[in-house]
Amino acid sequence: MRLEVIDMASTGSGPVNEDRAGARGAMAWVIDGATDVLAEPIVSDTSDAAWFADALDRQLQLFAANGAASLDDLPALAAEAIRPAFEVSRKRELKFWHEHPSAAAMVVRLGRDGLETVGLGDCALIVECGGKLVQRGISERGAGDPWVAAAIIEHRTLLPGTSQAEARAALWPKLRGARERMNRENGYGIF
Repeated sequence: MRLEVIDMASTGSGPVNEDRAGARGAMAWVIDGATDVLAEPIVSDTSDAAWFADALDRQLQLFAANGAASLDDLPALAAEAIRPAFEVSRKRELKFWHEHPSAAAMVVRLGRDGLETVGLGDCALIVECGGKLVQRGISERGAGDPWVAAAIIEHRTLLPGTSQAEARAALWPKLRGARERMNRENGYGIF
């Protein structure tokens, strides 16, 4: 059986939409690139998160074509596969852990025993099969970082005339602190 992308709902939070969706064969995925929180991108002139989402999307296309053995191993396999392109493309050494481009993603595959899934972060994927809808991942209410939206609104209320981009940049210290916890003990898992 073949999966295909029917529709994608996405709202980019930065100047570039870092979200992707794809399907190939029995595998489908959604990717939510983590918007950059640095003044100078590491690998891209526009967005490291978009660069990473594109690289992850291409890698998932390859995994789908070649039949990745275990979806549980997919995050580590994807990181290792993308690392060489990152090393060649980066414009400078990384100084902090939060500078690594990252993305939340949800991957599903139709297997012999039903729908297999692996997900890191706050993505959701809805699969329709035989007229039945199945959602995998986080609910729409749980997606994103609600505290970020609230903090931006509060900042813009306290400083009228502040743009969305300026308010977001003012939050960078908090966002960077949160990103320092990605893929670390007592932190959170992310692609």
